[in-house]
Amino acid sequence: MMRRRNETVHADAERAELFYTLTTAPGTNDVEIIDKHPKGGYRVRFDLSPEGIDDFIAFLEAHDWMSVMY
Repeated sequence: MMRRRNETVHADAERAELFYTLTTAPGTNDVEIIDKHPKGGYRVRFDLSPEGIDDFIAFLEAHDWMSVMY
């Protein structure tokens, strides 16, 4: 996960905000923030219901986050 419009700063408050955002996002559960990503952002793991992917992406964008999924 990376900031969409702002710079990722890796502060404790930002990490807490990301965790809250992911736990309240539509279709997510079992959220875990793994570590900082070496190219910026955070490595995270969570379960996402396939039906909710569009709502999930829109929710992230509204909260200044974006996901690179693999």
